Amino acid sequence: MPDLTWRLVGVLWAYFDLRKSFGVWEEMLAEGLASARRCHDQLGTALMLLDLGTARRDQGAFTAAVALFDQAHAAFEHVGDLWGVSSSLTRLGDAYRDMRSYDKSVRFSERALAAWRVTGDRGGEAWTLSNLGLVYRDLRRDRDALDAFRRCRELFEELGDVRGVGSALRNEGGGAARARGSRLVPPQPRTSAGRPARCRRSLERSLHVGRAGREGARPGRGSTGSVGFRLGDFRRSARPSGTTSSGVAGGRGVTAL
Repeated sequence: MPDLTWRLVGVLWAYFDLRKSFGVWEEMLAEGLASARRCHDQLGTALMLLDLGTARRDQGAFTAAVALFDQAHAAFEHVGDLWGVSSSLTRLGDAYRDMRSYDKSVRFSERALAAWRVTGDRGGEAWTLSNLGLVYRDLRRDRDALDAFRRCRELFEELGDVRGVGSALRNEGGGAARARGSRLVPPQPRTSAGRPARCRRSLERSLHVGRAGREGARPGRGSTGSVGFRLGDFRRSARPSGTTSSGVAGGRGVTAL
């Protein structure tokens, strides 16, 4: 039953994203893509293209990843799937940042933010804000980066996403240190170690949150939409929630997302 092949590959995405067994992962994704095409499943085809792009990006094949994300975006638009459209835009923004094409990265990330807000998926919005903050940081737009990291953290706190909060706090702490160094923020009280207090507070909170996460904190509600999507429960995945990392989102995000 070819329809089950791509669904099985989709369910295993998180495992391979963690283990990075690229050879096996790409082989399975290629078979999943072929199976979706054999049974003319356009949604399955779009999802396999998105995941294959993520695997290529993780290996540093950024040009190939962009081409696959472009195909996935077009396929998701064709079937009218907003989660997929948003995810592919986020990953295009990520891949263009990897290529140091910062203007394109900002443009696609801003389009992704608008798309996530339409879906009501605050997790996807949060991870995209995190990625956008990193682009701003690379461009030395430190105020914009700090604002993006702050909004990202606030969304993750609302969702109860421990991992997301920890990541946002790390970025916020580093952003505060950079902004201080570039004199974009007013003088702040310093710690005995000579670092800005805001930076230290954010980094200490990040450490505390990270430890709490390792001690068994549950993932945020944001993962439910992506899990439902990959299991074929498309009505569940369409409901407002959050999303993944990596690439999403999740994380990827969605990958990453």
